[in-house]
Amino acid sequence: MHAPDENAADQHGAGALNGVLDDLGRLAEGRTTVAFGDIVSTLGARGFGPLLLILSLFLMVPVGAIPGVPAAVGLVVIGIGAQVARGRKGLWLPQRVNRLRIEGQRVTQAIAVLRPRLQWLGRVLHRRLPLLAEGRLSLMTIGLVLICLGIAMVIIGFVPLLPLLLALPALVFGIGLTMRDGVVVLLGHAGLIPAVIVAWRSLAGG
Repeated sequence: MHAPDENAADQHGAGALNGVLDDLGRLAEGRTTVAFGDIVSTLGARGFGPLLLILSLFLMVPVGAIPGVPAAVGLVVIGIGAQVARGRKGLWLPQRVNRLRIEGQRVTQAIAVLRPRLQWLGRVLHRRLPLLAEGRLSLMTIGLVLICLGIAMVIIGFVPLLPLLLALPALVFGIGLTMRDGVVVLLGHAGLIPAVIVAWRSLAGG
């Protein structure tokens, strides 16, 4: 899998939210199925923020019910976390994940559900506390958190409600990185609490 174009990867803000859905729509248009690797490559060309945002949302719409998708998303989240923590832009995925196929119609339906919500986000969010969204220490912390979230998605994502709770902070981090909004990044950290509680109770057998 090729590394995202660095010029495109620097795109941030409200335009990126609509642009990533436009790119995804063109990819799925007229196709019976879409390779997961093509989705990741298309979204990743706009940066890790939009990629993380859309893949997390996938777990909250019918696409996330497709067998293998939650684990595949978890592996991508691990990869994103590792690269964010290292300050790198490229992303490599196993061929087995790249070859996973999703119905084009499901992708199109997901876009229709997501577009009005992302348009609203683009209107209400803006660049704030950029140190928390762009600072090296903050990015390293976000990267490590994403690695933990991705591992949990792969290993214990079968626990009822847990995939949704794991996807939520990843989604919020994706929004914060895309919009360069440090306030949203802080909310992402706060969103870890419900996921940690449910995961802990599940592992403890309670």
